[in-house]
Amino acid sequence: MKKIILVAFWCAVFLAFLTPMELGDVWWHMRTGQWILQHHTLPQEDPFSIYTEVTPKNSFVLKGFWLCQIMLYGIYRLFDFYGLIVLKSVLFTSTFFILHRLVKGYGLKAPLSYIVLIPVIYLATYYDEIRPQTFSFFFFALTIYLLERKRGSPPRTAKDMLHCYWPLFAVMPLWSNIHPGFVIGDAIIVAYMLESIISSAFKKPRKLQTYFIIACLLSVALSSLNPNGLKAIIITMKMLATSAAGSASIHEHLPLKEFASFTHENYLYLTVIGLIVCAFLSFILRIKTLDILHLFLVSSLSYTAIKSFRAGIFFAIFATVAIGRNLSILRQPRQIRHPLVQTSVLAAIVMVMILLLGQRTILTQPVMNKSIFPLKAAAFIETQALPGNIYHPYEWGGYLIWRLYPEYRVFIDGRALGLRKEHTDVLLARPQWEEILERYGVNTVLYWPLLPYRGNVPPIIFALLKDDAWSPVYWDLQCIIFVRTPLAKNPIKKDSIWELLTSLVSLNIRNNPSEPDNYIALAEIYLEKGLKHDAKDAFRKALALEPTNQKALFWMQVLE
Repeated sequence: MKKIILVAFWCAVFLAFLTPMELGDVWWHMRTGQWILQHHTLPQEDPFSIYTEVTPKNSFVLKGFWLCQIMLYGIYRLFDFYGLIVLKSVLFTSTFFILHRLVKGYGLKAPLSYIVLIPVIYLATYYDEIRPQTFSFFFFALTIYLLERKRGSPPRTAKDMLHCYWPLFAVMPLWSNIHPGFVIGDAIIVAYMLESIISSAFKKPRKLQTYFIIACLLSVALSSLNPNGLKAIIITMKMLATSAAGSASIHEHLPLKEFASFTHENYLYLTVIGLIVCAFLSFILRIKTLDILHLFLVSSLSYTAIKSFRAGIFFAIFATVAIGRNLSILRQPRQIRHPLVQTSVLAAIVMVMILLLGQRTILTQPVMNKSIFPLKAAAFIETQALPGNIYHPYEWGGYLIWRLYPEYRVFIDGRALGLRKEHTDVLLARPQWEEILERYGVNTVLYWPLLPYRGNVPPIIFALLKDDAWSPVYWDLQCIIFVRTPLAKNPIKKDSIWELLTSLVSLNIRNNPSEPDNYIALAEIYLEKGLKHDAKDAFRKALALEPTNQKALFWMQVLE
């Protein structure tokens, strides 16, 4: 019975990550893979966006994922989106299986060896995309496993070294052609190597682990076998430093607390903080045999997890290893060791996982989450042959590359190669917005009627509605399309767009009447329409819910 439950556990994990396709980087990765296969070379310039400047960073991004891109496009051609989803689930499940093998190797018994996996499995749901970084999660866990399994018994001959570490020699060049995250693997390898050198200096007699050091150096050297060479390491380290310093402009590089606040994912923040506390507390159990390397890596990775959302999963993976090793010193009470108790606990874990994660899978949902994709708007652009170039939300760039290339080029996408400031200037309708669209030959604008997470109308929508040079030609509940007036076929009356915006915000108020930002969003619409009395009334309602709301207080003073 216990074996059946264990099989059910891993099946539940696998099924939990069979989730629908989402907005993300997979789309431009697949299109790049197709481009590479068609042209039999790696792109030297960006073929997909209106930004054409070639910089070292841009060249790095264009060529740094080539192997994964070909793989993703090939799987799509063979098995459609279902193949990509299965691949993603295999990678996540394999990552957790490696972690389980590792903590079990320390001597941690069931059910604890499965319970320690729960936090990292839960956190992984926030990174649940099929993209090159998913391979990095797997390779990161595999690298730690390969380093840990022979730790304390280093190779003594060259033959022994090859026997022990040939998988690492194969992993690093493969990883470096799939995702720049291989630099984190290099850092982990160097940390293990330095720990070996330092520890040997304090041992008597001193005995340097020569072949282990050679294996580490060779692994790092092999990681430079990629189109960007050593530059890949340098550029990636600079990007990681920018992210850790909190100066990156992409939201997934935001500090963890800010990311959780921006996306309203408070459980994400609480889970990471809880895991950090548990990881450090677990070292108390082995205070007499404290693993300094594990403590150092947990400290370093926990810092990076707090400073950047993107690093959170790497911390969770290593924290699972450290916690598993530290807990292995505990002797389980006789009652817990009883087969019936272990089976019951494991069965309960499986049931909870199915209840919490089971609704996410393609077994209960379509293969694509159509509510977040501008499917109808993209089809309208194609069928009506709207003029290019296109200005659009950052989040839609990758999908639009997949859907509209080569007929259209995008303004910006997940590669963030350029025009980030210009994109923000247009979004916020700053004074230079019209000049920017003119400079880059933008004739079509499609954007959300309401900004995700915030629920207010984007300033650019207000600006386009009040500018006679632009006319709306399409709308649905997730997208409005404007075209330059001389090029607009069958334009829509702007009054209907104002009604759409008002009704969407009013619907948000009905669904969440205790949220002051919803009333502020409505007040902003009234202000743009010149309805000052209605705007004041909406601001008053926001202040009744939140008397210290600075935006509402400011506008009430202006309108008095």
